[in-house]
Amino acid sequence: MLWRQPPEKMCCEPLGRVIDPELGRDLVSLGMISDLQAENGNVEFTLHLTTPACPLREQLRQMAHQAVAVLPGVQEVRINMDARLPASIGLPSQSDLPGIHNVIAVASGKGGVGKSTVAVNLALGLVDSGARVGLLDADFYGPNIPQMLGSLSHPEVHGDRILPVSAHGLQVMSFDYLVVDLPPGTGDVPLSLVQLVNLAGVVVVTTPQRVAIADVVRCVEMFLMTDAPVLGVVENMSYLICPDCGKQIEIFGRGGGEWLARQFNLPLLGQIPFDPEIREGGDLGQPVRKAESSVWQAFRQLAGKVAGQVSVRQYKITEHM
Repeated sequence: MLWRQPPEKMCCEPLGRVIDPELGRDLVSLGMISDLQAENGNVEFTLHLTTPACPLREQLRQMAHQAVAVLPGVQEVRINMDARLPASIGLPSQSDLPGIHNVIAVASGKGGVGKSTVAVNLALGLVDSGARVGLLDADFYGPNIPQMLGSLSHPEVHGDRILPVSAHGLQVMSFDYLVVDLPPGTGDVPLSLVQLVNLAGVVVVTTPQRVAIADVVRCVEMFLMTDAPVLGVVENMSYLICPDCGKQIEIFGRGGGEWLARQFNLPLLGQIPFDPEIREGGDLGQPVRKAESSVWQAFRQLAGKVAGQVSVRQYKITEHM
């Protein structure tokens, strides 16, 4: 069938009606479509996501495919996917870290809430999505990331550079994301980081019980007072799945994460179940990354939501510049 106008233009029109649910604008005006070619009924183009960990990856691909496939004369639609990750934009007093697009800090108001576990698995979830990720243990008072990743090596010093160790696919150079495991509380390390480093965002970890909330409230207030972008709240150890009956047992109470998110008008990014395998994996340096594991699925979803929040924040900043 002969098209009455250039086929590339015909394809751009329906793609211009496909709206990114997170950004609220169409794919064409967002610059997410490129290399569009159409010949003999075959259409091919590239769809650029804002992050390789985009939680809407398959949804966007299907929407774009359907928009073009219904055009008269189209026989085949081929979509190539990649990601154009924007670098975070901070305050004039904050420094960018060379080779790192986005620094994501993982914080908590107190110890014992599984903050390091969340940091490790958030980083691994981003790795599984295809992102290049680094993980920095900034808890100088009680570092445990090397043990949790099963790494017995130490970073090497070459001149004025420190060469970090690589483990479980966490890269050592040119990160899309650097996940920083902060010490608990609101001491010098978290305060210095938010003042000096251009942060893409902070993820705050809590547990369900209300007794832990007071410390977390002070933590969130400190970040907000310093204009650090808080991406949302993660409720760790939300429930235990009974191995016999499959029911959820709320061994640490309920509602803490939801209350905290509502109190500060923040997203509740995830509710991570309590799983003995996570503790065992951390002790052995073998993080749980099984597709059938409910806790790993929760961490994968968390990684997608965190990456999505980072992308939405950067988009909103650039829109107002």
